[in-house]
Amino acid sequence: NVITPLVSVITNIGKDHMAYLGNSLTEIAAEKAGIVKDNVPVVTAVENRGALKVIIEACRAKKAKLVRVQNSFFPRSLKSSLNFQEFEVKSLKIKIPLVGKHQITNACTALAALEIVSERFPLQKKDIIKGLAQAHWPGRLHIISRNPFIMVDGAHNVDGMKALAEYMKTVKNRKVLMLGIAEDKEAEEMVKIIVPLFEQVIVTEGNYKPMDAEQLARIVKKYRPVKAIKDSRKAFEKAKELQGNDMLLITGSLYLLGDVLPVMKKETIAAQQSF
Repeated sequence: NVITPLVSVITNIGKDHMAYLGNSLTEIAAEKAGIVKDNVPVVTAVENRGALKVIIEACRAKKAKLVRVQNSFFPRSLKSSLNFQEFEVKSLKIKIPLVGKHQITNACTALAALEIVSERFPLQKKDIIKGLAQAHWPGRLHIISRNPFIMVDGAHNVDGMKALAEYMKTVKNRKVLMLGIAEDKEAEEMVKIIVPLFEQVIVTEGNYKPMDAEQLARIVKKYRPVKAIKDSRKAFEKAKELQGNDMLLITGSLYLLGDVLPVMKKETIAAQQSF
């Protein structure tokens, strides 16, 4: 038996996995729109006009009601910190342990989907608020150390880097950037977005299909002093040495984060045991 979903969700679309999805946002949107089912409501946070047009046409063809998050939800920011942000929307006061404006959009996308689900299975407001308050997304604006201040983010494409840069502009004492990018990504554009926000850059290689560190360094040096260290763990040690009392950000590849997070976890456990 085929189970018909209550709602389909298409989040904002960026250029990623282009070898499989297409080279333009409209081509990628056409692939994503494959999720649209006959008479099943669709929630989307897509902003690009061309991509949105593709989704609108798919919904018309399938007679699926389309809910655009940006036209239905108008959140008002209340508080924010390095640990959380609080906002109000549709008489709900929401607190999420995720930072960055894009996470408010993601939360509103979830709320839009839950509104549709509630038509069949009524949900209590307190349960929705509790669920969003427990959201957890490792590797996304994720603080792995406060002293020294180290943050990791899995931004691995242009849109992810734009969201990361927007948040970084609100953070003080940005000093060292540790960057590794996969060989099939738009490195020139990603570098241009994030590198100028930092004083020093260490480029390295993640554990899967990385861009050569020396090649990446040649792009980075157009903007900031850079050192290339192929071994990501050695690069991590050098980056910590350079940061002093300021901030270190590690980003550019989820594979790179996969190298660094286990090291940081071991160091934390060792510190706790010695204490």
